[in-house]
Amino acid sequence: MSNDVEKIIEEIGEKIEKVSDFLTTVTDNELVKSSGEIFKFVDLGIKANNWISQKRFEQCLKGFTMDDPTEQQLNKLKKFIDSPVKAEFVANTFRQVLLSNSSKASLIMGTILNSVVNDEKEVTHETLICLNALSHFYDIDINNLKLLNEYIDYVGPKELKIPRLGTKKTGSFYVNGRLTTFAKEKNVTRTSLLLTLEKSLGLQLITKELEPDIGVDIDVDMEMADVTQDIDEKYYFNSVGKLMLSLIQRIEE
Repeated sequence: MSNDVEKIIEEIGEKIEKVSDFLTTVTDNELVKSSGEIFKFVDLGIKANNWISQKRFEQCLKGFTMDDPTEQQLNKLKKFIDSPVKAEFVANTFRQVLLSNSSKASLIMGTILNSVVNDEKEVTHETLICLNALSHFYDIDINNLKLLNEYIDYVGPKELKIPRLGTKKTGSFYVNGRLTTFAKEKNVTRTSLLLTLEKSLGLQLITKELEPDIGVDIDVDMEMADVTQDIDEKYYFNSVGKLMLSLIQRIEE
């Protein structure tokens, strides 16, 4: 990375501090505290002091530019920071990148930053939730999320007890025995998929619905009816989850 680019990165940090009042009170996180490192965001608590943090940040910049960052591109980001709201968004994005557990997640967060800067629109609620989710994801979670989406097609409407839909995609799935077979075919474990599923529920990417399954067994001779009711758990990707899937697809195209 050239000295000119490094200087602009430092200037971005200084501008964030100048524009945003709340950031002057942010305490340095011990995990990312500076010690004469390459990236200096003055008094922002988003400083990279180790190889992993540096690589995460570089991945974010790669996602922002989809190539090596240039002075022109970074100056555009610097110009974008013209209000406390925008300064807070950029600073929080960088902080989440440095604390993330995934190179892919850092890359995706960079593409989100790129879209926001280029579109110059307000950040949507869905986008903010995606950024938060990415900061908690490992690379394997990102891969598993794609697999859970594939599982919807793999299971099919017949398995989902909705024969009237024919071959139409249902958009939802149940966790049943087919998940084990699917996991083996994809060289992952059922447990791993379920861990990502539970994490995605907590991070608001997937919604769970309880669906009653009522059965009636009628004995004509005895004129009796035996009614049973089970509760199935149905899952589907909500609007945030669909946005996340599109962001994942973006980095793989």
